[in-house]
Amino acid sequence: MISICVPIYNFDVAELISALNQEIKLTNIKIEIICIDDFSDKKYRDINKSILEIVDLYIELDENIGRSSIRNKFLDYAKNDYLLFLDCDSKITSPKFIRNYLEFIILNNPNVVCGGRIYPPKKPTKEYILNWKYGIKTESKTSEVRKLNPNKSFMTNNFAINAQLFKTIKFDEKIKLYGHEDTLFGIELKNNNIVIDHIENPVLNGDLIKNDDFLIKTKHAIINLLPLINNEKNIPLINNEIKIIKYFILIKKYNLKTLFISITNFSNYLFYLLLKLNFASLFLFNIYKLHFLIKAQENKV
Repeated sequence: MISICVPIYNFDVAELISALNQEIKLTNIKIEIICIDDFSDKKYRDINKSILEIVDLYIELDENIGRSSIRNKFLDYAKNDYLLFLDCDSKITSPKFIRNYLEFIILNNPNVVCGGRIYPPKKPTKEYILNWKYGIKTESKTSEVRKLNPNKSFMTNNFAINAQLFKTIKFDEKIKLYGHEDTLFGIELKNNNIVIDHIENPVLNGDLIKNDDFLIKTKHAIINLLPLINNEKNIPLINNEIKIIKYFILIKKYNLKTLFISITNFSNYLFYLLLKLNFASLFLFNIYKLHFLIKAQENKV
C-alpha cells in the first residue's frame, strides 16, 4: 500500500531507517522503503551503506539532480499505491507513525496528506538560532492550523501522495536549489482543484543549520521564486501563498521600490550581520528577504 521514499543528501539516515523498519515489522501491510542518494559526499555514502540490508532499494546517483527531480525519480521505482516522502533529516516522534498514515489512507483515500513538522523545544546555541526560531514560528503548526489554509501549508518533508496523481502532477524540475519547491507544488495542486489533507503526525526536524548557511539557503529559495513573479499571470496565484510576495506587490503597486532599496541598501548588511551572529528577529529577516527579492528581480544580484 505504501512506498516510503527517502531522498538523501549529505546525511546519516541510519536512525530514521531503523525507526521505520521497526514499525514495519509490526504490520502485515505491504510497505517498502526506497532510498535514493543525490550524489552525497563519499563520507555519507559510505556511512549509509549500513542501511542496505533493511531497505528494499538503495540507489546512488552519479550526479546531483536537485530536490525536485529526485522526488519525481521515485516514481520509477515505487510499486505501491501511495508514496510517503520523508526528508532524510527527519526523526520519527511516534511509534505509530506509519500506522497513522495507513489508517487515514484506508479510511479517506486521500489525494495528498501531510503529517507536519516540529522543531526541538530546547533553544539551540546561538549559531543555529535563526533556523530554529523561523521553524518554530512558521513551520511547527498543528494539523488544525494547517487545515485553515491546506495548500499553503504543504511541506515536502513529510507527506503521502497517491501514485496515480503524482504521475500527472510532478515537482517542477527546473528548481535545482533549495527552497519553495513545496510552495510551487502546493499551488499546482490547488490549480488542479486538489485539496491537501492534514493529520497530526509530525516528524522532528533533526538537522538545524547555522545562521549564515540558513541565510544562503534563503537566497536560493528567493531565486526560485523569480520565474513566478516575472510572469504577471502568476501573481494572483502566489499572492496569498507567500508572505514576502504580498509585500513585494504592495511596494511595486505604490512605486516604492527605489525608495525601499535606497533605505535598506545602508542597513541590509547590518541586518545580515545581526541575523548571522545571533539577533534572530523575524522582522529583520523579512526585510532582508524583501530587499534581496527586489534586487534579484531587477537582476542586480
